[in-house]
Amino acid sequence: MTEAKTLWGALRQAADRHPDRDAILAGDRRIPYGELAEEVERVAAGFYALGIRRGDRVAVWLPNYPEWILSALALARLGAVIVPVNTRYRQHEAEHVLAGSGVSTLIMTDRFMSNRYFDLLISLCPELEAAESAAIRARRLPELRRVVMVSDDSYPGTTSWHEVVERGRDAWLRAMVRDRGACVAATDPLYIFWTSGTTAAPKGVIHDHALLSNVEDYCQVLGITATDRCMVSMPLFYIAGTMWCFMAPILSGAAMILATQLIADEVLGLIETHRATVLIGVPSMFVSYLEHPDLERFDLRSLRTGWVGGAPPSPKLVHDIRARLGVRELVQIYGMTETHGITTMTRRTDPDDVTSRRVGLPLPSFRLKVVDAETGQPVPDETPGELCVGPPRLPVAFLGVSEADRRRMFDAEGWLRTGDVVVRHRDGYYSLVGRIKDMAKVGGENVASAEVEQVLRLHPAVIEAAAFGIPAEKKGEVVAACVQLTAGAPVTEGELQAWVRARLAPFKVPAVIRVIHGAEDWPLTPSGKIKKFELRERLLGERERTAG
Repeated sequence: MTEAKTLWGALRQAADRHPDRDAILAGDRRIPYGELAEEVERVAAGFYALGIRRGDRVAVWLPNYPEWILSALALARLGAVIVPVNTRYRQHEAEHVLAGSGVSTLIMTDRFMSNRYFDLLISLCPELEAAESAAIRARRLPELRRVVMVSDDSYPGTTSWHEVVERGRDAWLRAMVRDRGACVAATDPLYIFWTSGTTAAPKGVIHDHALLSNVEDYCQVLGITATDRCMVSMPLFYIAGTMWCFMAPILSGAAMILATQLIADEVLGLIETHRATVLIGVPSMFVSYLEHPDLERFDLRSLRTGWVGGAPPSPKLVHDIRARLGVRELVQIYGMTETHGITTMTRRTDPDDVTSRRVGLPLPSFRLKVVDAETGQPVPDETPGELCVGPPRLPVAFLGVSEADRRRMFDAEGWLRTGDVVVRHRDGYYSLVGRIKDMAKVGGENVASAEVEQVLRLHPAVIEAAAFGIPAEKKGEVVAACVQLTAGAPVTEGELQAWVRARLAPFKVPAVIRVIHGAEDWPLTPSGKIKKFELRERLLGERERTAG
């Protein structure tokens, strides 16, 4: 890794080298790197005045606003730990992340589009409404002490973003931040990303600043330089949005073009307006761009490179991304939150059939092996097996992982078992075959079947439930479920979908729900476990017959 061993160090380096180059393009705002570094110093000083210190865990619950980037960089400056929160989360999902992370400060907005985040927070922390100051004591979030609100309105028990910035103008506070910030080390925790990962249960993955070296390797593969303009087409709360839309531009001195609603019309318009050169996304995102009714009216000639990942793209999709969108140097990627994000990438010069069929070569410093999932013994090239990733490309620690889960996640030598079945080819490229783990991957999002099943089983009419992924053209996969109902229960598929939608993020809602009429109709193993693969085959067969 270069001299930029911390996230703040990377920003400071970019500001010194390219002070006048655009760092952030958001609406009418243009923030060059020199100004960005100054603004981050002010925000960090304001956070310090609130009591945020090195090692504190701070949640950022914001859409793709410039304040998201300023918050993350200011927290990195202080040595605090950033906890991104998915803006699509419902109450109990948000509570799991905030409580499970031990968050002491929450940076949020009151509303975005149809979401009402402050109302959701009040349902978690009713004590907030009666708070006489910005000091909080909440029963359900016992570690939470303060809330910073990015809003033009004022709310009880919160500190406004404006007040944070104004406090940060104090020269003494800024000197304190510089003094404390000098102590931040590359081995300090930087992020806690919550993922459904290999154990099919939500867990927090703690990464330190060392993940920056992986971002550097990524930039070299894609050829990203200070002349590039990177389209922030993914939510910053995803590891993909954080590392490849936010950190990659900082490490290369490139510009970030912020999309907030993340819809095709907005993204395509921003590409044209700001002459974006880099575009990344999951297959469903690219499909939405290609299906835009007025695609041809957008000038996309500035696009050069990017990646597609999260689910295998079809050969036609790869061809259309290159030919119709102009992302000529498109690559496919594979990775996990548990392995610093991207682990393998194809190369920009690879033909369409390679880009669509393979997930590429390992990035430098990754140690990979392919083993028999039962015995743990290595398998020969061209043989399917479970992919394992070895140290040092592993997280600092995990939250919410039992010792039993840990033993399942790692082999005796400390290699992470990904749960993914791959083939290593003789030329060194890897192909993704499937997943051992009981997960669906919906538009790049991991969905644990167990989580969906648990919510379905909470319905008073549901006796049993089994959830699994099925192929979908746009999203790679969608969730499907089979349920057994109490006798005579007049419950429809739509009612069950609404039940799940009220409790889980939209991408976790089953697109298809089928009723199993009796216990004897469940396909079971000798030990009494439901054979989900048989349910899946039944459903796929039903779809084929209907289509035919």
